[in-house]
Amino acid sequence: MKLNQILYFFLVIILLAGCDDDLDFNEQLEVDKGIIEDYVADQGLVGEWTERGVFYTMDKDGTGTEYPTVTSSIEIIYEGTLMDGTVFDSSEGFPRTLIVYQLIQGWQEGILKYKKGSKGTMIIPSGLAYGIRGRGSIPGNAVLRFEIELLSFQ
Repeated sequence: MKLNQILYFFLVIILLAGCDDDLDFNEQLEVDKGIIEDYVADQGLVGEWTERGVFYTMDKDGTGTEYPTVTSSIEIIYEGTLMDGTVFDSSEGFPRTLIVYQLIQGWQEGILKYKKGSKGTMIIPSGLAYGIRGRGSIPGNAVLRFEIELLSFQ
């Protein structure tokens, strides 16, 4: 019985060792910000930062005074790339309709900065995208770049 308890104790310790995501998120955010800052400087981009670390540019300012909300349905043309330029997703030049709250956190924050007709770039730290685990062809801890054109929203 005592051997079983010892084995159980070590199993719990091993499992808990892999559950330190908060520390990893904060450390990774600092790494991601450095990657984004270097990219912005190299490309000569002018933009702003959201509160949680999404960098965005406004290449073409939209019309009106309204912005989408997290419950908005948006019509958008976009292309998503890794920082090395590898395309992982695209609307292929055609409008797609998406609901903001169903998107990654970085989109939920960044898209709220664009008015109807706006064009720009969002660069999203990994913790507001697919995090440490990645998804499909997106590796873990990948900073993502999106070229977007927000056509309309409701």
